[in-house]
Amino acid sequence: MDALLNSLSKYFPLISVDQYDWVRNRFVEFEPCQGQFTLKEEEELVSVARDRMLKLKHAELNLDAFWILVENEYPAIAEKAL
Repeated sequence: MDALLNSLSKYFPLISVDQYDWVRNRFVEFEPCQGQFTLKEEEELVSVARDRMLKLKHAELNLDAFWILVENEYPAIAEKAL
């Protein structure tokens, strides 16, 4: 049983879902984890958060459609979200 638990932990590690709040709603404040984003990704996150048109689109679209829409203009952060 211990070997099975160790194997499961290896393939299915515990994930903190709090670190993915930005994917669900980029327009609320969140505190990123140290080293979670590259400088380019951080810049794109700020740009997305400040874009009022994207905020409206976020309310209209489901998550995957929103990030696909964002992908052309902000490829680094959209790829990470998707």
